[in-house]
Amino acid sequence: MEKPVADAGGQASLRDYIELTKPGITLANLMMTFAAFWLASGGRPDWLMLALTMVGTYFAVASGAILNNYFDRDRDILMPRTQHRALAQKRISPNVALLLAVIMGVLSLIILGAGLTALGGAGELPALLALIGIVSYGLVYTGLKRYTALGTLFGGIPGSIPFVIGWTAVVGKMDYFAWVLFFVMFFWQMPHFLTLAILKVEDYKAGGFPMFPVVRGVDATIRQILLYTAALLPTSLILVFSGLVGWIYLIVMTLLGLVFLGLAAYGFWASNKEAWALRTFRFSLIYLTAWCMVMIVDAQPL
Repeated sequence: MEKPVADAGGQASLRDYIELTKPGITLANLMMTFAAFWLASGGRPDWLMLALTMVGTYFAVASGAILNNYFDRDRDILMPRTQHRALAQKRISPNVALLLAVIMGVLSLIILGAGLTALGGAGELPALLALIGIVSYGLVYTGLKRYTALGTLFGGIPGSIPFVIGWTAVVGKMDYFAWVLFFVMFFWQMPHFLTLAILKVEDYKAGGFPMFPVVRGVDATIRQILLYTAALLPTSLILVFSGLVGWIYLIVMTLLGLVFLGLAAYGFWASNKEAWALRTFRFSLIYLTAWCMVMIVDAQPL
């Protein structure tokens, strides 16, 4: 295969800068933050505090995404899925990208820390969590995934933080419910990203990333997917028995959890593993969206 060659400095478009922030991931994280804030407020949020929390979280997630693109640019050019990214193709200067990441990170800390505190909230913890998210995703996870399949496991930490930011922006502490939200999201991420790794296994091989299906094979990856999906179902229902949500949540999330678990188990018998992985990956997106929506719809007054 001919090695991809970067452009000799094409003109960057507005779309290039937007994609640098990984807008799909960023929007999903904002949905999670909104749902957690709404749930912690018992469906009666302080709208200004919610707006600041959303904006601060956006800058944190965008900062981490840009750092990820910055450090991965040498590997992105090797993979068909990512070789057209603006940093890989040198349409955006690495120094410009790094500056944007720093600016967005600082804005996030100011908005969450000083902004929420000025409104009478406890902004220190959300700001600290944002900083942990930026560093753990943009630096630690990005570095680890080059050397170990456990990088995906560690990546579940920053991926779970937006939920916790939304919760702690209201309650001001890492309480029991913050940890429940953290672990539900953590368990969801594993089947989501492991099915993606199966779908893009050749890309990861080309890029030199030792993702789980690359180093352990598809069958071993399916076992991991089943394990985390099985843990997801009971963990997601803890919110019901804690009184934060009602019977609508119980019915919807039980059904979705059972379907997700069934899909994961079917992977052992599926003759077309790629088609199965795609179906399971898509369902994971449906699950996440439905989970956030049902938390909003069925949040119980506190």
